[in-house]
Amino acid sequence: MKKIAYSFEMRNLDKTTIEAYGIPGAVLMENAGRKTYEQIEELAGNEKKILVVCGRGNNGGDGYVIARHLHNNGYTVSVSLIGGRDGIKGDALLNLEIIERMGIQIDYIANAEDFAAVLKRGYDIIVDAIFGIGIDRKVAQPFAEIIELINSYEKKELVVAVDLPSGLNTDTGEIMGSAVQSDITVTFGALKPANIFNEGINLCGKTVVADISIPRELLEAERKSLLESGFCAGIIRRRKCSSHKGTYGKVGIVGGSLNMPGAAILSSRAAMRMGSGIVNVFADCEAFSALSGKTPEVIVVKSDYSRPKDVTEELAGLDAVLVGPGLSKAAGRRELLLEVLSAYEGPLAIDADGLNLLQGELGTLRGKNAIITPHIGEMARLAGKESSFVSHNAMEVAREFAAEYGCVVVLKSASTVIALPEGEIFVCSSPNPGMATAGSGDVLSGAIVSLLGQGYEPREAALLGVHIHSLAGRLALYKKGEYGLLAGDIVEEMPEAVKGLLEIKDGF
Repeated sequence: MKKIAYSFEMRNLDKTTIEAYGIPGAVLMENAGRKTYEQIEELAGNEKKILVVCGRGNNGGDGYVIARHLHNNGYTVSVSLIGGRDGIKGDALLNLEIIERMGIQIDYIANAEDFAAVLKRGYDIIVDAIFGIGIDRKVAQPFAEIIELINSYEKKELVVAVDLPSGLNTDTGEIMGSAVQSDITVTFGALKPANIFNEGINLCGKTVVADISIPRELLEAERKSLLESGFCAGIIRRRKCSSHKGTYGKVGIVGGSLNMPGAAILSSRAAMRMGSGIVNVFADCEAFSALSGKTPEVIVVKSDYSRPKDVTEELAGLDAVLVGPGLSKAAGRRELLLEVLSAYEGPLAIDADGLNLLQGELGTLRGKNAIITPHIGEMARLAGKESSFVSHNAMEVAREFAAEYGCVVVLKSASTVIALPEGEIFVCSSPNPGMATAGSGDVLSGAIVSLLGQGYEPREAALLGVHIHSLAGRLALYKKGEYGLLAGDIVEEMPEAVKGLLEIKDGF
């Protein structure tokens, strides 16, 4: 399983590898450069001219190793060293001296004009080895202008970033004034947040995680992981031929107002497609006719939301309950939510207006075996933070909330964070612009409550639900494209997504 590490964690991993295991830094640098070269070799045709653009730190050192391997394998390669030779030390200096002795062309770049003159020679591939994970402030000159020259250079066929595109904040994915647009990023040891969050999603291109000999046990101790199909295939269960509808859970959805009946319809359809045996929607009297009969397989129950205790009595025999899709914030809805939290003792999922109504009552989550599924704005309101802060610190905000309130947090975004109460974090990163559509979240919450009702633990239901939702969205994207994809299209692809996951489980 691929791990995710902040910049300080990556530095600690490198330090421990060198000091505790005796693997020299020069070996790590050699491995990083060689692995990047191998990716370039896979992508580059014959007779390609390659420019390696280096800073003066260890990222530049990786670049010198790349240049050596390119040269030794017959490529025409030159190095642009920004800022000159002074100040280069350690393993980076060692590798710079090697390529100097080999006679590889090195241009010492003092300003953007120097770099523009180099580009006039014409290059097919540009390797970005300027900053890597070392930038935590706004990119200064001449680096900013040089980055813009790389991005605007029309003759290039490919840009390869070493560890990260230069100019990206490692821990947030923010652009620090200017950042390289890469086609492929070779990152070392573990994913960085910038590979999978915010603008980093757009700038990294395809990300490859390269093994540079950091000991496996060090990486496995990290508690942030990429959610992948192989892992989820280990969670999903095959069904027995002797089963019946009662085997797979009776779930309830409290939601669907007169103005927003579609949310509850989508959630209930998703729950059915995820495999629930029975799905009930408890709709307020005024919304009953808007929901009734829309999905023949779903039971719609006329409920009086002004009498919360009556509603919760109807929930008593259910295996799992979802509160929120299309619930609205009308009078009495908060009282209904609090009554459900107080009276219902089974596993619970809360989404949409259920989350909006939860503000000021967060303590009611404790001890409830709950999953909450906020998007960035909802999480910001719940946590009392600005949306931009949550977006740039999604893993930490979700982790802190999950730990404080003892719930599973599914923080929805282009890369969705699943934070568990005990501190473990998973990220589902399969960005899909087609899923940026109304109702997509309702489909996800329906899938999750279905899995809860089938007996999956909250941890399992959240991880499996998020991954299947993502797989189904990807299948829908292939068929509908990124403009016309609707939330209902995701629902229709869920069976195929589940089928594919079961095939992985069975080794097909």
